[in-house]
Amino acid sequence: MTTQKTSNIQETILNQVQTLNESSAFLEWKGKELTRFEEDDLVIINNSFLFRDQFQTNKNPSYLCMMAADGSDFNIKNLALVDGIQVNSDFKYISKKSKNLPNKQSITNAIEGELASLGRMVFILIGKVNATEQFSETINHALFNEIQIDPTLPNSLTVAQPLIQVQNLPDEELLLDEVEKAVPLPDNFYKPFHDAYIKLKKKCFASLQVPKPGEKVTVGFLDEVANALARQADEYHASLQKCGPQLDQNQAEFNNVLRIAYDFESDAVRILRLLMSVCDLKPIILWMTLSAHHNLSEAFRCLPRSRDQNKPSLSNYREMIHGARNRAFHNLLPFGQSIQVDLDGINIKAKRLRLFSEYKLKSENVFDFEDKQLVEILTEFTRADEKYVTPDFWKRNHDVMIATAQLVAAVSDAIKALNLLHV
Repeated sequence: MTTQKTSNIQETILNQVQTLNESSAFLEWKGKELTRFEEDDLVIINNSFLFRDQFQTNKNPSYLCMMAADGSDFNIKNLALVDGIQVNSDFKYISKKSKNLPNKQSITNAIEGELASLGRMVFILIGKVNATEQFSETINHALFNEIQIDPTLPNSLTVAQPLIQVQNLPDEELLLDEVEKAVPLPDNFYKPFHDAYIKLKKKCFASLQVPKPGEKVTVGFLDEVANALARQADEYHASLQKCGPQLDQNQAEFNNVLRIAYDFESDAVRILRLLMSVCDLKPIILWMTLSAHHNLSEAFRCLPRSRDQNKPSLSNYREMIHGARNRAFHNLLPFGQSIQVDLDGINIKAKRLRLFSEYKLKSENVFDFEDKQLVEILTEFTRADEKYVTPDFWKRNHDVMIATAQLVAAVSDAIKALNLLHV
């Protein structure tokens, strides 16, 4: 382990902390909590800014710590790593005179320890995705007998009986439409084509190549994810701009806003849980991307329905997006609340009541009555959970989308930098 390696990473971490110190959130906290301090007093930075629900990893027990320099305004004298302390807010002040000082180690030793235990599995996240594999499947029909995927083809589709060739497998209906433009298809072709398509779809895959230690990576897996999220954010913003101040001037564009928000949430929440879990296990990645993590939490916190929460929650975000979409799309029937039926005057004729069946046959414990099947059918009707969110929510949600894409890109850059040093 060379001093230059730890020095480069330490500089990156210091830049992240200084950027965080210039944020409005830290300045507001400092104005309330750091009215008086002394040299070598501690400011602990939390290592998880979002509420932790449905995570498979535990929060890392170590925290980055700023040691105060001498002076009237708070400046960083040094960084350290501390443990043996609970931190729930974004920042925590501890006087050097406290009787319960946390365990502390130098940032240099902490970096060296992290590099030594980093392993290679995390570098999967910056691997290059290559769609170079070829796949084929037999079509049981005289007109065409095979469909092939060949990424090296010069054209996206080649139709030359008895072979159908594609660079990448498109939607089944789109592919059929394109094939039919070249050759009229008989009715008995669709079933064997569908069967072959499903089999081919199950067997095809792209390869991911993990970079070698010290190898420079240009565009990897997380970069592609970040670019896709950024494109979604751009499309979302473009539709949002066409909806007017109250988002009521273009229903088609607002429906697109809802669609993108729903798709984004489905993908982004999974990615964020992945990255936050990676940072639990490999905290050096968190230290190198600290400001991007905090920016994302602030974007979540600025969503109107998140203001009453101490920490933003990914699950609450999902509920808001799903509920708003349900309100717009899911409920065809015109009932906005539960319905309780007045059964006055309706007599239910009991037929049979069975009790004390064997445990493994407990489903045989039943109460049978007249028109039971009709009642069971009626009770199948439910309503989707609905939530009303303000136009301001959808506008601020764009900030969440941008911050998410930026965090993914920042984590990618951090892992790339670590790979260059991991030799």
